[in-house]
Amino acid sequence: KAVLAFSTVSQLGMVTMLLGLGTEAGVIAAVFHIINLATFKAALFMTAGIVDHEAGTRSMKLLGGLRKLMPITFIIGTIAALSMAGVAPLNGFISKEMMLEEAAHTVWGGYQNLFLIVAGIAATFSVAYSFRFITKVFLGPERESYPHHPHDPGPGLWLSPGLLVVLVVLIGLMPMTMVGWLVTASADAVTGLHTHPHLALWHGVNTALIVSAIA
Repeated sequence: KAVLAFSTVSQLGMVTMLLGLGTEAGVIAAVFHIINLATFKAALFMTAGIVDHEAGTRSMKLLGGLRKLMPITFIIGTIAALSMAGVAPLNGFISKEMMLEEAAHTVWGGYQNLFLIVAGIAATFSVAYSFRFITKVFLGPERESYPHHPHDPGPGLWLSPGLLVVLVVLIGLMPMTMVGWLVTASADAVTGLHTHPHLALWHGVNTALIVSAIA
């Protein structure tokens, strides 16, 4: 949970950065990422609760190897973490690409690409802590020393995060259909303008995609 909590600080830092740009596109990307953050991060925190409840610990030092023991929880947690990492075709990928696209058009300190480099480093850290969560909790060999013998709980525990990761996928595949109206209303409220968000999974091979691939 500490890893997830610090990752939340990181993700909110990206949102603050986008709002700090003072552009309409930056605001649109920021409010869209808040929506995405609400889906994948809530699912991740509930996943941590499930693991704690079933394995008797939430310490990564005592976990690992839960992929086969808790397959439903593994699928939910992994999809949510991959969205946080910005992996296509999940919703976190789109808002991360929008962030990097805005960074690519921002001049900072008189340098054209300096801000893009900083944003790329931030994206790299988001990949790192997302994959740390996946590998340290679910991958690797099974242990003999779990406080409790872990197994998937009933749907009463996994249904809520399961519905959230369904949204993670659907928003990624159909962003305008799923949340275009909400992004528009939110961006209008923040800017006081009539914004025109264009949310799409694929924008072609551009600078943002290249930096994302490097991350």
